Amino acid sequence: MSTKVFSEIYTDFVEMLHRGLHSSIARNVVALYIIQFANYIIPLITIPYLVRVLKPAGYGAVAFAQGFINYPMLFVGGILREDGYR
Repeated sequence: MSTKVFSEIYTDFVEMLHRGLHSSIARNVVALYIIQFANYIIPLITIPYLVRVLKPAGYGAVAFAQGFINYPMLFVGGILREDGYR
């Protein structure tokens, strides 16, 4: 194939991508990917910092408190998911 064909394919692809990003679904998908990426990256940055600042015993107390709070959140989240918010 010649470079002209590749150029046309590339131009069509860029136009299609540009058109697609103007739809609300595409913007929502991109936003969800960014949020999911942040959910993976932020703990990788903050947990080592917290362990260094709080020392292992202090961070252990924080982790214990988080675990203790997560049990009621499981039940509340399940109830709200089953019954709805009304």
